[in-house]
Amino acid sequence: MKKGVVGDEIPCPHSGRCSGCFAAVEGNLGFPSESIEDAISLNVSTVSAIHLIYLNEVIHMFRKLSLFLCSLILVLTIFSLNTFYHDQAAVRTFRNHAARNRKLTNKTIQQYLNGSENERENARNLLIHTTLKNMNYEKWLDYQEYIDLLLYTADIMPGSGEELIIVLNLSKDLAVAAVYRSLNQEYVFIHSLENLLPVEKIEFFLIPDLGYQTLNIYQILDERLGAYILEKFVESYGWISGRWQSLWKKTVYMEEIYNQQWINPQSSRDQWIKIVEDNEIRFLQQPNPQIHVTIKRSKLTAVKKQLPMPEDFRLQERIQAHEFYHWSTRFQRYILKEGTLEECTTPVAIIQDLETSVESYLGFISKAYKVTYLNGKTGYIHKDRLSIK
Repeated sequence: MKKGVVGDEIPCPHSGRCSGCFAAVEGNLGFPSESIEDAISLNVSTVSAIHLIYLNEVIHMFRKLSLFLCSLILVLTIFSLNTFYHDQAAVRTFRNHAARNRKLTNKTIQQYLNGSENERENARNLLIHTTLKNMNYEKWLDYQEYIDLLLYTADIMPGSGEELIIVLNLSKDLAVAAVYRSLNQEYVFIHSLENLLPVEKIEFFLIPDLGYQTLNIYQILDERLGAYILEKFVESYGWISGRWQSLWKKTVYMEEIYNQQWINPQSSRDQWIKIVEDNEIRFLQQPNPQIHVTIKRSKLTAVKKQLPMPEDFRLQERIQAHEFYHWSTRFQRYILKEGTLEECTTPVAIIQDLETSVESYLGFISKAYKVTYLNGKTGYIHKDRLSIK
C-alpha cells in the first residue's frame, strides 16, 4: 500500500509492483507535482478502474458458476430420462397421456353400458382395440370378435377416485386386466395385470389398512382335454409397494381325475381316482378383514380300462374342514398364523398347511407349512422347526 498527500491508502490491484497504479500526489512517489484537484481526479479514476476489475472478476466467477449449474442440470436430466426410458410403466403412461387414440372417453363407456345394441357393439370393439394397443397385445387384434370383455369401476389404488378395470379373456388359458384412471372426462391407461387365466368375475374388498380395495379375481383352469383337471379358484390381488401382488389364493371348485398307477406304479391300470372339492368361501369385513373357508372334499373311485364317465365313479370318502385367514398389516397379506423359526427366531407367517392339501388326501402326506417372510419371499418349513404364536 502507498499513501498520497491526502493520507488515503489506495490499494494496488497488481500487488504494488506497477508504478502506473500508484495514486500519489505532490511528487512524493516520483510523479510530477500536480494540483490537489488533479490528485483527487487521479484518485477517483484509479478507484473506478479497480471497481471495474472487481466487476469483471465477479462476472467471470458468475459465468463459471452458471456453467457448473448448467452441467449439473444436464447430468441430472440425462439420468432422469435414462431412468424414465427404462421404466416401462412410466413410458407407457406418458405415451398414453400424449396419444389421444390410446385413451377411452367417458362417452364410450356410457355407450357400452347403456347404449343401443349397435352402440354397445361399436363401444365394445373400441374398448378391446384400444386396450390391446395399450398393452402391446397387437397380435390379438385379428381375434377381437372372439375376445370376452368384462368392465368394472372401483377404488383399487392410492389416490382419489375410482379406476376403470377392463378384463379381456383372450383364450381358454389366457386373460389380462387393464387399469385406467379418469382424467378430464377421459380414461388413461396406467397399469395392467397379466398372465391371468380366463376370468369369470371380479369382486372388490376394502382393506382399511391400505385405504382402498383389493381385487378378488375368480378364474378358471380347464385342462379336461388330456390332463383331466377342472379348477375354479379365487385369487386376491392388491396394489402393494408400487406393484400388483398376490395376497391369497384358494380353490372354489375342482374336479381332478388320476389313474391309480400314476400314484402307485404297482396298482392296476384299470383303477381310477376322482377328487372333487366344493368349497365355501366368505370374505368378512370385520374389525380386521377375514376369510372363512369351509373345505368339502370327496374321493371317488372307478374301475375301467378307459377314462371313466362321471356315472362310473362311486363315493369312497368325504371330509370337511375349516380354515380361518386374517389380514396381517405386518406381512401385508392374508395369513393363517404367525410364528418364528426355532433356530434363529426369524418371524414368518403361515399361508398354507400342507396336511390339508389335495396331495395329502391322495396319500402324499407332508407335515410342513408354506410360509412367507417379511421380505415377501415364500418357502416350506417342517412343522417341528416352527414355533407358532
